[in-house]
Amino acid sequence: MYKEAFYNNVVVGFFKLRQSMISVVMPVCNTNYLWLKEAVDSILNQTFKKIEIIIVDNGSNSKDTKSLLGHFHKSNNIKVIHLKHNFGISFGCNKGIQESQFDLIARMDADDFSLPKRLFKQFDYLQRNPNVDLVGSNLTFMVANNTRWMLSNKTDHPHIITKKIASSSFWFINHPTVLFKKKSVLDVGGYDESPNCIVEDYELWIRMLQNDKILHNMPESLLYYRQHDKSYTKSFRVNQKLWQIQIQKKLFEYNDFKQYKRITIL
Repeated sequence: MYKEAFYNNVVVGFFKLRQSMISVVMPVCNTNYLWLKEAVDSILNQTFKKIEIIIVDNGSNSKDTKSLLGHFHKSNNIKVIHLKHNFGISFGCNKGIQESQFDLIARMDADDFSLPKRLFKQFDYLQRNPNVDLVGSNLTFMVANNTRWMLSNKTDHPHIITKKIASSSFWFINHPTVLFKKKSVLDVGGYDESPNCIVEDYELWIRMLQNDKILHNMPESLLYYRQHDKSYTKSFRVNQKLWQIQIQKKLFEYNDFKQYKRITIL
């Protein structure tokens, strides 16, 4: 009887521990040394301390990047996964999720900066709203010299987010800001690893909505988003728009009206 009670307490305690910890997934490839260090430090300096950082190195050949990743290997709560080639952001995200220990996954890009209370506030939000599968936030755009110049204006209303994602030309969830339940993303198959899919976040949001997952935004800015000439979004903006149109066309062509209505009109 005593052993059974002890075992149950251990199991319950371990489950709560897993639930209260966050895996931060960060794909990198030849990232600026200082930006990468700043990004990692911004996670290590979070007020929410129960974290692991999973850095997925997509075949970096930069000496600076390799040197810094080698230094990260020495940290107890940083895990570096080296890939021989650059298989893309989607593959890197899926690999990081696959290797993660915990039930909550935060996304982080290697050239951004999370504010110190980001993870605590998002974790607290999911605790208070257990029906929500993913929460993002607003962000502040930042240019190369760290000048902050504009706040994103994403709605925090889940019904509006749902309608806008499926029918608008704008992203309504900022990918680098999200914290989501691992199971919710795995339930829909994870990120699309198609070689020419360069809107992996938007495509994932659509599939999550199709599977009745609830996405939300927090209205405050919790991340500085660095804009520069080599940024992924800036490099592929035209192709991203074309891919988004293709995804939206599929909604009309392959889903019956009832399903599309369910996605866009709540």
